Amino acid sequence: MVEYIAEISSNFVTNGKRSKDRAMKLIEAAANSGATTVKFQLLKAELLYRNPDTVKAVEKAELPEEWIPELIACAEENGVEFLCSPFYLDAVDLLEHHNVERYKVASWELTKVGEVNPLLVKIRDTDKPVLLSTGGAKFEEVDHAIEILRPGDEAPDDIVLMHCNPAYPTDAENAELRRILDLATEFYPLSVGYSCHVADPIVAASSVMYQSEVIEVHFDLDDRKGNEAIHSLTPARFAEMVRYGNMLQKAVTGKPNDFDVKFARKNYRRDPSDWLRGVK
Repeated sequence: MVEYIAEISSNFVTNGKRSKDRAMKLIEAAANSGATTVKFQLLKAELLYRNPDTVKAVEKAELPEEWIPELIACAEENGVEFLCSPFYLDAVDLLEHHNVERYKVASWELTKVGEVNPLLVKIRDTDKPVLLSTGGAKFEEVDHAIEILRPGDEAPDDIVLMHCNPAYPTDAENAELRRILDLATEFYPLSVGYSCHVADPIVAASSVMYQSEVIEVHFDLDDRKGNEAIHSLTPARFAEMVRYGNMLQKAVTGKPNDFDVKFARKNYRRDPSDWLRGVK
């Protein structure tokens, strides 16, 4: 089965104001739209950016740490997993305190070969599964990140490599879905997925044709007033993506013998003696 992640990100922010009630509604709407997981981000602008103007702008989108217990409870009540991307070391400690199941690592945490990101080390030490975004990274940098997360393990079964184009939003022609296959081939037998920044359900769903086992898309309410609405799917569009994704998965994973059983009716083939169809 394909896993569908609703990336809520900072869509709980409207007109520069944060709303915990909106965050809860986003979780509920995502669950009702077919999401299996909802994802947030724990970041602190002052720890990410140097430019004071950027810090001031991004601060408005920070997820308050004190919301975490209620968001986790809301996710549990709606039957979906709470997932989060930590962007600072203490965020990992906080998420560990609340016993999250796994972690999502943003693509900008991947470094040049030889550099060791302390956040990856911190996540490694939790010994929990990881969804690793690979947008903009060279294969050797992806391999380096895997080595940091799972040193000495050539085929870790708890890391999913997520293809993405780090542009927000991404045009369909720049989705580069074939890179999912490239990741699957280069890093076999690791699982692969797609973090989609194209605001179209068909592009995201089509990734299953390239072996994607996890699909992540940004999610907003019908009012499209969230902070990242421009590259988000509404509930109806998300449900459409899930329907297409499930249908396409069936199309590519059907039993090989089904064709023979249903269509190899030899009495409908042409008879080589006169090349007429031998229908009885």
